Amino acid sequence: MDKVKPTMVLFENSLNRIAVNLSKLQRNLFYMVCSQIQPDHTAETIYEISAIELMERTGDKINYARLRQQTLQLIHPKEFEMPSNRVDKEGKPRKNVLQTGLFASALYLEGEGTVQLTISAHVRPFILNFSEKLKGGNFSQLDVDLVLALRSKYGQAMYQQLTQWRFHADKGHMYPLDELKTLLGVMNKDGFDKYSKWGEFDAKVLKPAKRDLEKTDLQFTYEPMPAPRRGRGHKVTHVKFMLSVDDDRNFPPGFVISEEHTTLFDRLVKQFGLRKDQAQTVLLNFPIKEINKRLYDLHIQHNDKKISNLGAYTAKSFGV
Repeated sequence: MDKVKPTMVLFENSLNRIAVNLSKLQRNLFYMVCSQIQPDHTAETIYEISAIELMERTGDKINYARLRQQTLQLIHPKEFEMPSNRVDKEGKPRKNVLQTGLFASALYLEGEGTVQLTISAHVRPFILNFSEKLKGGNFSQLDVDLVLALRSKYGQAMYQQLTQWRFHADKGHMYPLDELKTLLGVMNKDGFDKYSKWGEFDAKVLKPAKRDLEKTDLQFTYEPMPAPRRGRGHKVTHVKFMLSVDDDRNFPPGFVISEEHTTLFDRLVKQFGLRKDQAQTVLLNFPIKEINKRLYDLHIQHNDKKISNLGAYTAKSFGV
């Protein structure tokens, strides 16, 4: 089995309608599988995920019993409304209703800490390899390593939704509030709204997601768009987003690095708070394995609230 792990993956925007209502662990599993997909792969291709690698790349502790329960949910079919090119007699667009799970199967190798996954045949066509040139349209670019480093599922969901607009000229988009809540997994298809009040949705979902994405190549600002209600003030009905994209890592001239070094550079700067010159010093003076080990230990300590200033502790750990 090939274990190719490019930083970027390319997917059709329709996938945003399928990858909703996922836990953070489920998203991380799905993103790691996406990062291994190659153009010549089929629905029968097996992708192997190591629990240890998953912990190292996310900084999250993994409970094996929960891991099995989470993959079982990803295999269980759900129903999704998908766009189509079909129209009725009056020329109105018709939707397709897709019933599928994200994964087709999961095989756990006892004693090895790994799971072998196959992706649903209906989901596979939505995920492409980044060797194709992205020109916007109906496709989005997703940086798997940056998304895996995000701490909240809403931050991950927001990144996946907003990344489809990164190549649009105006770098902005407006969502109806109910649609946004559905896409972020806050509202289900039956209309149950976890955060029905705007203040709760803003405080529990949008603000944490905004803070999370400040560590990535895709930042955003947003503006609630209220509509007047007779005798009851205003009600937020839409949310307008404006994006800021940073694709330049600004390496110094002659600083030649591999793809793994590029990923680590981003993590050191955007997740662990080092300056760019400090990150470069670390990459030049420490083996990749040693950097990953120290970052994992620092991330665990920070999550356990044993470290308050992550940037300062990271700099001290590497002597920069």
